[in-house]
Amino acid sequence: MANPTRLRRLFLALPGVHLLLVAVTILAPGELIRVLGVDPFVFPFMFSKDSVVIAVFLIFGTLWWSAIAYVGWHSANETSGRTFGWISGVLLLLLSVLGILFSIGMSFEDIAEKRFEAVLIIQEFLAALLCAGALASSLYCFRAAARDNTSSSSAIPQ
Repeated sequence: MANPTRLRRLFLALPGVHLLLVAVTILAPGELIRVLGVDPFVFPFMFSKDSVVIAVFLIFGTLWWSAIAYVGWHSANETSGRTFGWISGVLLLLLSVLGILFSIGMSFEDIAEKRFEAVLIIQEFLAALLCAGALASSLYCFRAAARDNTSSSSAIPQ
């Protein structure tokens, strides 16, 4: 079992990084598309200039990353079942790969357009941290699923 104090910090890290990403995105108006890979809640609001967009982005995106961190934390404490571990591990792996691919695409676009603004680089760095966190959570899920000796029909964490 992993160190609970370190895991608790990991659990708080992903929502914290997302809050930083929201703050940076507020500083770079019109750059909501850059965070689409790590925050699917942005999609319906991408072309809006309303402050409600940022509020929705902040609330639902932070809840989203809190849930991802919780699944990883829960699996790292080895309290989830085999089925839950495999399903959540695959979903989190898919999310992290999609986020990485989208971020790489945005980076190549910036390089082609010679856009090297600090705000954009920070946005991409924070998105990469979130993708790394989702990847770490998925690895914890896979590890918990592989180590689980209980019934494989346990789909809900205990």
